[in-house]
Amino acid sequence: MKQVNLLPKIEQRELKLQFYAERMLAFWIWVACSIAVFFVLSLLTVFYLNRMMNETQTQITQNKALLDSSDFKDLQNQIILLNRNIKEINNLQTHHYFWSNALIELSSLVPPEMQLNQIGFSQATGKIQIIGQAKTREKVIEFWANVIKSEYFKNINFPLTNLEKATNPDFTYTFSVNPDKFKTE
Repeated sequence: MKQVNLLPKIEQRELKLQFYAERMLAFWIWVACSIAVFFVLSLLTVFYLNRMMNETQTQITQNKALLDSSDFKDLQNQIILLNRNIKEINNLQTHHYFWSNALIELSSLVPPEMQLNQIGFSQATGKIQIIGQAKTREKVIEFWANVIKSEYFKNINFPLTNLEKATNPDFTYTFSVNPDKFKTE
């Protein structure tokens, strides 16, 4: 159904202009309100972000103070020591196939009544030097016999000074590791 406007043309035009003016006014009111809402939201966001930055800065300051404390310095020193120990373990692990098995075999050859005071290793020559004490001369000879029988060691140097005392003799042995025996295992 079509609507007919019976107003004169001038009033029809004024009515249209009034209608457009009301629409334009409503449009600009909505634009102004939207801008005001976004402005308020942006202010609230700025305040919130400033507060978060201040809290974060406070936490950073507290954490710096904690890191500078003596407890953390002790922890840092412990970490450095742990890293050093790990490095030494890795170094030992690279030589494991040779010296670890030699030490295991050597420990099985030492009689219980003997005391090893010093063990020296030379990786370049494969030589081992042992200095220690035994309860009796027989234990020194027993150890010498065990080393001679072992396939893991060779070139045993047994000085006669090891047999000078009958009780509590000091002894010194020098012998070489048989690297072929350790590499085959």
